[in-house]
Amino acid sequence: MKKGDIVKGYKVLDVVEIKECNSVGYWLKHERTGLEVFHLLNDDNENLFAFAFRTPPVDSTGAAHVLEHSVLCGSKNYPLKDPFARLLNQSVNTYLNAWTALDRTVFPASTQVKADYYNLMSVYGDAVFFPQLKPEIFLQEAHRLEVDAKAKPSIQGVVYNEMKGSYSSFEEVANDAVKNSILAGTCYVNDSGGDPLVIPSLTLSKLKAFHKKYYCPANCLLFLYGNIPTEEQLDFVNKRFLSEFKAGGKKASLPKPQQVKIKHFVHSYGPSEENKSEGRSSVVLSFKTSKKDKTGAPSFERLMENAFISELLFGSDSAPISKALLKSALGEDIAPQTGINLEKNEFYISAGLRGVEEKNVQKVKDVILAALANLVKTGVDKEDVERTCHSFEFDNKEVVRANGPFSLIYLRRCLRGWLYGGTPWSSLLVVSQFEKMKREISKNNNYITDLIKTLFLDNKDYSLVEVTPSSSWSKKRAASEKKITETLFKKEGIKKVQSSVEKLHKFQQKEPTEKEEKCVPHVSINDLKIRPKKILTQVSKVAGIDYFENKENTNGIIYADVAFPADVLSPSDYPYIPIMANVSTLMGWGSDSWEKTTQLIGSVTGGFAAYSKTAPLAAEYLRVKEIKNYQGREWVIFTFKMLEEQAEEAFALASGCISKVDFSNQKRLNDLVKCYANDGKASVVGLSHVYAYQRSNRLSSRGKAIAEIWDGISSLFTEDKMCKMNMKDLGQKFNRMLSEVKNGGAVIHVTSDKKGLEIAEKILPSFIKNTNIKPLKSKRKSSDNEFFALTEIPNSLNIKKSTSKNANNGKAKLNEVFLIPGTVGFSCESCNSSPKNLKDVAADIVLTNALSKTIFWEKVRTAGGAYGVYFNMMNTKGLCDFFTYRDPKPYESLEIFADTMAKLNELNLSPSLIEKTIIGSYSDEIQPQSPSERGSTGFLYELTGLLQTSNRKLIDSIISIQSKDLTLSEKRFEDNLNENITNKVIICSKELLSEKITKNTGKIIKLPV
Repeated sequence: MKKGDIVKGYKVLDVVEIKECNSVGYWLKHERTGLEVFHLLNDDNENLFAFAFRTPPVDSTGAAHVLEHSVLCGSKNYPLKDPFARLLNQSVNTYLNAWTALDRTVFPASTQVKADYYNLMSVYGDAVFFPQLKPEIFLQEAHRLEVDAKAKPSIQGVVYNEMKGSYSSFEEVANDAVKNSILAGTCYVNDSGGDPLVIPSLTLSKLKAFHKKYYCPANCLLFLYGNIPTEEQLDFVNKRFLSEFKAGGKKASLPKPQQVKIKHFVHSYGPSEENKSEGRSSVVLSFKTSKKDKTGAPSFERLMENAFISELLFGSDSAPISKALLKSALGEDIAPQTGINLEKNEFYISAGLRGVEEKNVQKVKDVILAALANLVKTGVDKEDVERTCHSFEFDNKEVVRANGPFSLIYLRRCLRGWLYGGTPWSSLLVVSQFEKMKREISKNNNYITDLIKTLFLDNKDYSLVEVTPSSSWSKKRAASEKKITETLFKKEGIKKVQSSVEKLHKFQQKEPTEKEEKCVPHVSINDLKIRPKKILTQVSKVAGIDYFENKENTNGIIYADVAFPADVLSPSDYPYIPIMANVSTLMGWGSDSWEKTTQLIGSVTGGFAAYSKTAPLAAEYLRVKEIKNYQGREWVIFTFKMLEEQAEEAFALASGCISKVDFSNQKRLNDLVKCYANDGKASVVGLSHVYAYQRSNRLSSRGKAIAEIWDGISSLFTEDKMCKMNMKDLGQKFNRMLSEVKNGGAVIHVTSDKKGLEIAEKILPSFIKNTNIKPLKSKRKSSDNEFFALTEIPNSLNIKKSTSKNANNGKAKLNEVFLIPGTVGFSCESCNSSPKNLKDVAADIVLTNALSKTIFWEKVRTAGGAYGVYFNMMNTKGLCDFFTYRDPKPYESLEIFADTMAKLNELNLSPSLIEKTIIGSYSDEIQPQSPSERGSTGFLYELTGLLQTSNRKLIDSIISIQSKDLTLSEKRFEDNLNENITNKVIICSKELLSEKITKNTGKIIKLPV
């Protein structure tokens, strides 16, 4: 293909070689309909496609978000109510999702199997262009009224409940407040996801109009990546989709911004726990930093300048503005909103503090401006520039997978320009633009200071936003929701509401016809040929220390881990281990201050951190027979990554930290502990499903108890306690703990290519000597009960139990209920099937997947309105967790689980469903990994004693599963159901404390958030 050619009805707009992506880029436009295609053609067999549509929001009804959900619930050629759920369970995808951003909606999918690729594209393309958009789907995904046994009305809906979860998170509300202030007058002040107080005004007719306007070929950008020939894909798109269109519609554009003056100060509020007075605020100063190129698209040069200056000024605690903010002591820690915001037509940069007293709000702005002015006056430190350049170079060299293929990064970069009228590759050329910037910096001494003046000091488009946590904010929204609900209920009437819900439930419960059941395509079991490449971990000794190495194609990067045994400590020390590890690389060491060492970390490494890790032994039938001293242990792991040419400096830096770190700087320790605790609190609303399942299985083993102590609800109480401790005492405790951990010896792990491993092997003997690393000692003898006791949390609320008859029908006795701010709920229950061999594990994986994607999806998500429901096997010992996410009826979800598990013998799964679930289960086991992930996996195999051959054997066992194997799995679940040492846990807002919950709970605990 050449520029100007006509191919398959497409005009070739351009053909470009893009060396940065190891690809040739083909940009085409379908002449009749206007659909644009950009294909990054290369030799990668993990192919990806994405249908992207411009969907600028004109209000906060969440039309774009509701539509994203709804189109995947049945279309012209796939008229089932849940084709997306079926794809999840019967394709070998490596990524399958959709997302609604501020001004676009994107539908990407990827796979390593060509036939599966076209299956996915067939269903996705049909969904976006020809959805059914049935009234029942609108009620299910958008909003509807329901009434309980007392005829009390409530609004339900998957998107509605998802967004209630978003509006329950203080940080998400704060993000919106900052965005809405600095981008005043633009379409971005509308919530594309939907405001729960506005979503009920969306109608089906408005949704259909939104689809007609925006989901047309002329407004579609089709991104392709991989090795499937371009012309072959164009043929498929023409025949399957574009042949159905007489006209292509109209390309959308963003609404013209209103001429609104940005307010230089805005005071806003966000959710807080009930009965908590208004506390310290998040204070953020933002600058609008946009610039357009000659096409009218955002300037990629300006985008890179934004990225560079943000990393330079805020990239670490030692960066100039972050350091100035921390030293000011005006707040507790750096606000999470600090940094760049680039995924839109307008850019802005923000900086601020979290936990600021009212009297200090304006002072935050003064500190930032004074620090910027000082940089212009005195210049930027050469070390800070080198740190920033190093960070860019490292990021562009490292191959990563962020919950999906690396091509997702190219997709997002591509849309930054293409979406707004630029060429698809204009915003892909990160390396060449960065090199150009470096040349400018080297020849122009004023380049950076001029940039600071342009983006900040001379910029009149700025806004200082104060966001204060307030219980009254949540109460006002709850009152508004109640008023909206009552108004709608009065208008509809109970009979109409009940009739509507009844029709919806009939629709949801309707079994598909045989024709419908077969319509969603899938590969056959015979097509499942891919097996993960074996991970080769070499085990040896260096200077008497156990040494593990993985040879991988790391593109000139060395990944190193130094693992010290945490299990030499007493159980009473365990709650403090994660924070001790986390702050150890941030305190400074030897004669160097934390500012200096943080700067060195950025200049010499691609990241240096420490964390705690459990590595319990694998199940007996999956592990080596002879248990080594390093297997089945708990660890404190120092991990760092570096370019090969900086290996000596990086290892020397790590040695200095490990051997000389000291926790005596009370001010720094206090700042770090508060930051750690604040991040923990901020994570609760968004990750309560994770906290719930950690809590649920805390009594199942020592490893699970420790995981709960380190990362679960128990850790929130520990963090809260530490914030109130004397920092001198805490520092002394950390010094003593780390000394004991280091005296316990260590093991070392390195992942790199051949050259990198050779470099590391030469350095390691002196590194071991200089760091005084000793051979690994045995772990301390401690009983499991000592760790179980550390997970106990006393009842903190005396809520009167309900005596209503309605509450006595509960089928699930709750062990614990935890209260969080907002209006969302989460639930979890664990169980164990006690598998005896690998075949049992495979059967359990298939069975739990079948239940998760069928019965639980239909009853909890589709009918119940929860945003997510999962039933997963969490380890090879048979521990399985059922948990729900942003669930309006968490107790009822546990009842559904109880009912289902009690009747497993009545399942009678069809051969067709078993085959499809096997395909989905196989897909989960063959997900590709980045080079560093493969190395980490190989290291973990060794630490847990898991046999390398087990992975391949498990995949073979999954593929060979038959109905009789699932029957045995069902029997094992039933036999063990009443013998499991597990908890039934709910995490929810006080608003969701139903009569059944209060009647059937053992205790109710208020979380310290």
